[in-house]
Amino acid sequence: MVIEKKSAAAKYLEKLRGGPLTFGALLRSIRECDEHTLGGLAKRFGVSRFHLCDIEKGRRGVSAERATRWARILGYAEALSSSSRCRRNSTHRASS
Repeated sequence: MVIEKKSAAAKYLEKLRGGPLTFGALLRSIRECDEHTLGGLAKRFGVSRFHLCDIEKGRRGVSAERATRWARILGYAEALSSSSRCRRNSTHRASS
């Protein structure tokens, strides 16, 4: 069995977040950063809000194809790189 060590950055982000870095947690962070409701974003994705909630809570998984499609819907490149977008929105809101 191979056990990979977490990088210092991953450990730091998990400490900030208060839990493990998962796709669902990333999706929830993006949704909240972009000020989408659970129901509104679920509608854009074509799933129920219960399904999206299950994904955010880690009770359901998402295929790579679906994650890519959702990233495009959100206006991200194929990799969900939320850090710069959230920082930009947070800076904008703070200066308003």
